[in-house]
Amino acid sequence: MMQTMKPTKLHTEMLEEKYGKIDVQILCDDDNLREVLLTDELHITRTYALTMKNKEWQQNEEICSVNRAIQNGEAIGKAFKSRGYEIQKNVLDVYITTLPYWLQLVFATESKRAKTRITEFIIKKHNEIYSYGLITEIYSPSFRKPVVNTADEMQINMPSPALLKLGFSKEEIWASLESKALAPDFTKLYSSVVAEVKEKVHNIIMDTLPMLLVN
Repeated sequence: MMQTMKPTKLHTEMLEEKYGKIDVQILCDDDNLREVLLTDELHITRTYALTMKNKEWQQNEEICSVNRAIQNGEAIGKAFKSRGYEIQKNVLDVYITTLPYWLQLVFATESKRAKTRITEFIIKKHNEIYSYGLITEIYSPSFRKPVVNTADEMQINMPSPALLKLGFSKEEIWASLESKALAPDFTKLYSSVVAEVKEKVHNIIMDTLPMLLVN
């Protein structure tokens, strides 16, 4: 009997299981970057998410249509899932971030540290596979404790562009993510890629001051 793969659980679904209805508060969203707060019914932020969008899908009319829905307020995962796309998340790193003061405020926490995850958000429909972008999620300490455990470390994989350069096809990369056949031991070879993303994320969150804090 063929084993049926469990669908990837969306981050918003996990938040809603714990906190109820989750709203997406968009700080900015253009062709390159998307910056949002995911807030609960008490208006407490449970996740800050920064998406660095890829260019490869921007000639695909259907994905551009989904992207417009995302810019209008839909969560990324729900927008693609509701339109028939399969989703895989390729985890590139899990680490601890030092929070700027404004994130401490919106998280309603005194903790200065938070767990952070960088993933490639990969979508598939009609045998076409695209990487939508790199998503960095910083979790409220009340939602995810600021600790990186063994399970986190075992999820870490190589970036898909690096795998493509090694001769793997998009289909093979998708299959490896489905079967969880990852290669954490080789990720250090590509740590410079992740380090560049981390630096950019750090610079953005240190410069960000949402209007809600200055009104």
